[in-house]
Amino acid sequence: MSTDSQNLASRSGNLVESHTSFQPRVIVFYFMVAALLLTLTVGMAYQQLIKSPEHSENERVQNQRRIVVPGPRGNIYDREGRLLVGNHPRFAVVIYLDELRAEFRKAYIQIRKNYRATGDKDIPSSREMELIARGSVVQSYLDKVSGIIGRNITVDSRKLNRHFSRELLKRMEIKGMDF
Repeated sequence: MSTDSQNLASRSGNLVESHTSFQPRVIVFYFMVAALLLTLTVGMAYQQLIKSPEHSENERVQNQRRIVVPGPRGNIYDREGRLLVGNHPRFAVVIYLDELRAEFRKAYIQIRKNYRATGDKDIPSSREMELIARGSVVQSYLDKVSGIIGRNITVDSRKLNRHFSRELLKRMEIKGMDF
């Protein structure tokens, strides 16, 4: 080897360096990384385990629907004081069928048990029992509304089943009422 190449090798060092001595900076670095990972793990566990009910409540509130009802408009009269356009409130009874699926299932099971308990040989098909269950659950809610507003509201089973099969996630308007 020439002297130039020996000088270059001695100045640049070896390609592989080995550290066998005690290095406090590396150990401090390891402790810092371990402390950061421990902090991250404890923070995630706190959010997932301790604050889970609070996050669930925030999610529920965020997913609620807000229905804005505009204020009533004034009446419109002609120049002689006769009423041209009046104002009266109109309300609608709506049902979200997707939110009632668990109740439909419970009613179906109860109806099936009742038919089996009677011992009747002419038991409706599973599809017919589903239709009966849907109608009875929706009608039970409409009976509650009827008691509150003092009007008799009944469910149209054809409309209910058509809406359930085609537009399950949309609201179903049962009846609009003018007061």
